[in-house]
Amino acid sequence: MQVRRGAFTAVVASSLALAACTGGGDSPPSTTSSTSSSRSSTTSSTTTQSPSPTKTVALPPEATQHTEAGARAFAKYFVSVLDDSQVSADPTALEAVSGDACKGCKAYVDMSRQLAAKGQRQQRTALSLKDMYVRPGATADAMTIDLLIDEAPSKTVDRGGVVVESFPADKTTLRITLQWRGQSWVAEQAVAVV
Repeated sequence: MQVRRGAFTAVVASSLALAACTGGGDSPPSTTSSTSSSRSSTTSSTTTQSPSPTKTVALPPEATQHTEAGARAFAKYFVSVLDDSQVSADPTALEAVSGDACKGCKAYVDMSRQLAAKGQRQQRTALSLKDMYVRPGATADAMTIDLLIDEAPSKTVDRGGVVVESFPADKTTLRITLQWRGQSWVAEQAVAVV
């Protein structure tokens, strides 16, 4: 019996193949504790320049701190932007927080563009960050963080709101490598950990 994966997990899993080519498939952490964390929105924001001079994004102030806490806040924000890019079918914010060489990020940008080209979008946000672990070897300017993500059941709809595809609930670990770039963190790699 073939199990159908959630939309997010399917794309992240495909990015794992890309990671195999770039050496991004380290083993997952042995820690298994879990704490609940829900996405929260903040009204204050700071505009920060991304790696590409043509893209800017309003980051939560805590995500602009050159600290481990700042990197964690950025990782949380990245998951939110990733999810929102599928609901809006607009990858602009995701591109702004992604490094040019991030293949996993590019897979999500491409998915968002494909949805837009078909006049489709994800019906509602589906990703919930449950926990995160900073991987060993982190420095002040580079951190790899494992993000434990639950994906709620989701649907892709057309312009009229008609469901064109449904995805079941799923769980995944997204390993994201962040680099400090002057005024903010940037996602340099995003791959699934199986």
